[in-house]
Amino acid sequence: MVHKLCNCIKLVLPETTILLGGPEVSYDAETILAEHANIDIIIRDEGEVAFKAFINGTPLSQIGGVTYRDGDKIISNATTTPLPLADIPFAYNKLNGLENKIIYYETSRGCPNSCGYCLSGDAVGVRFLPLKRVCKELEFFLKSNVKQVKFVDRTFNCNPAHARAVWNFLIENDNGHTNFHFEISADIITDDDIALLKNARPGLFQFEVGVQSTNIDVLGTIARKTNLPRLYNSVGNIKALGNIHLHLDLIAGLPGENYQSFLQSFDDVYALEPNKLQLGFLKLLKGSRLRTQNAELGLMFKPHAPYEVLRTAQLSFDEIITLKTIEHMLDVYYNSGLFRNTLRFVVPKFSSPSVFFESLAHHFTTGGYEGVSHSKITTLNILHDFCATLPEKQIIEDLLRFDMLLNENIHNLPQWAVCIRTDDEKHKIKNFYRNTNNADKYFGGVKNVKSSRIEAFSFDILELIESGFSNINKTPTEVLFIYTKKIRTEKVVL
Repeated sequence: MVHKLCNCIKLVLPETTILLGGPEVSYDAETILAEHANIDIIIRDEGEVAFKAFINGTPLSQIGGVTYRDGDKIISNATTTPLPLADIPFAYNKLNGLENKIIYYETSRGCPNSCGYCLSGDAVGVRFLPLKRVCKELEFFLKSNVKQVKFVDRTFNCNPAHARAVWNFLIENDNGHTNFHFEISADIITDDDIALLKNARPGLFQFEVGVQSTNIDVLGTIARKTNLPRLYNSVGNIKALGNIHLHLDLIAGLPGENYQSFLQSFDDVYALEPNKLQLGFLKLLKGSRLRTQNAELGLMFKPHAPYEVLRTAQLSFDEIITLKTIEHMLDVYYNSGLFRNTLRFVVPKFSSPSVFFESLAHHFTTGGYEGVSHSKITTLNILHDFCATLPEKQIIEDLLRFDMLLNENIHNLPQWAVCIRTDDEKHKIKNFYRNTNNADKYFGGVKNVKSSRIEAFSFDILELIESGFSNINKTPTEVLFIYTKKIRTEKVVL
């Protein structure tokens, strides 16, 4: 798209100088200039110093880290030492309508790890922004009441003292609204970190942990140093706090990992019960070590961005396609959060979580559901049909209905989920809402029928969920769903 745009610009404004930057052009700058006559200059690596020098009219021959044309010649100047982060101005002096967008922010550059798939794998050391300035800039976001700040630090807690200082500042200055997202290494989380993090408001922080694989040999191949037992323990400790959203990542297509090995990694991470489990696919990015070693490692990938793996020496194209469908099922049924209680009951009935999602993916594919956008009701029906042959069908149907109503007051439920009421039951429901005692008890004295509903279940579904599905009380139960800012449920008697 950029190359097409550049071609058009040169046709309309032939005297315009076109300058590019970023990882797509930094690692083969001379080739890009040789193949695209309309490109004049490429800034490699970090661009703040070089771009400012160019804008100020510094001769190209005196600017480090640029590749440019000099007549028929293509010249690449030597890369200069990266600028101290403290010398780079703050990017958000004015938000200009970004208050409700994701704000990207960095307090460090570089990474202590050398993962073969990452552009930071060859970075030398980590540079940090002075803590005093970090706090000042975070204060600006807090006062602006932005929705979310996403830290782009590659491993935010690689310096534990730096991380704790930032977390502590945000906890002490919490505005009750803004959320902060961090990519962390869970295996270096300490007891001091946990003691601090327990003071955070629920929703203040969300952590993304790149597990990538639980196969030690695979982690060795990609040069990712991970203490898996410590990672599992730390994730468990963070989860036990109950106030931090946990997002765990896996990468399919890593060299040395076959289909069964990846499914084992999937099962290992699923057992940690993260709020979200992202199943990603290896991308052979320009500048990454795996890209330069792709032939010897047997990695075949798309020749165009985002350079996603197509097959490996251990993983066939068909297996990758299956994993793609499993990824979709994971997003629709687990990561959406719409079916948490149903999955907690149903998944253990299979030999492993991966077998459940693999079977669901097969049902989805053979049922002709691929390639079509589905409504919430269709999504509900697909899972219902898949579970139709399982035992305890009534419990599963009630859990499916409960999960859907727990997220939204849906009035057009499918026929199998509709709660059929007798005239006597309808009369009792009307009396329930007319009762001023009920208005005081459940609605704070305000009757609001439209923001609630009463559903009958064939057993005590709230007790079932609270007991971790160990106590199945077959007493029919009425449940009141109250749709306020935070949806609540109450067991009621009509």
